[in-house]
Amino acid sequence: MRSSLDQFESVYDLYFATVYGHYRYLQNRFLNIAQAIQSFHRRKDQGTLLSKAEFRALKAEMKGCMQAFGDRIHPDIFETLESRLQFFNEYTLRERLVALFPDDDQVLEGLTGGIPAFRDDIRHTRNYLTHYSVGEERKATEGTALLRLTMRMQPALCRLLLQELGIPDELTDAWIKRQARRIDPIGSVWETGE
Repeated sequence: MRSSLDQFESVYDLYFATVYGHYRYLQNRFLNIAQAIQSFHRRKDQGTLLSKAEFRALKAEMKGCMQAFGDRIHPDIFETLESRLQFFNEYTLRERLVALFPDDDQVLEGLTGGIPAFRDDIRHTRNYLTHYSVGEERKATEGTALLRLTMRMQPALCRLLLQELGIPDELTDAWIKRQARRIDPIGSVWETGE
């Protein structure tokens, strides 16, 4: 059994590099924390949508369907589809966020100001900044809203890491409440320019 430090090493690296590093661009800070959250879930929950045997059978059937098109599919497209098949059995970012940040978490609610909106903002902004899809642009946060979102994501991730290390909930919850009070005044300063 791997230790928590070994299991989550890349998550810790992303978290500490973001919190203590000097980033010029807010988008990079956001993307690092979003990647760390996704990586945390992937390492904590090795689950898949289908069993290995079911997915292997589905993948073989899908490859057979693609091959049935023969020369009508450009080889590059076929290769792209084939490489993406390996991820079809993984949870989506939305599913990972719902698992990590449940609606009934009152402490997280105090930090985020609304857990469903928090999850949606992370997902839409990450998808836009990663893929630059036009459909996500209007849903993505930017400016002060992105600053606030990133500042809320950092303690939310840190809480997950502390819980994984066995730190009692009373301590992590008290810390989260202090972080929530610290974040709102900073966001207000940025908006008013004071």
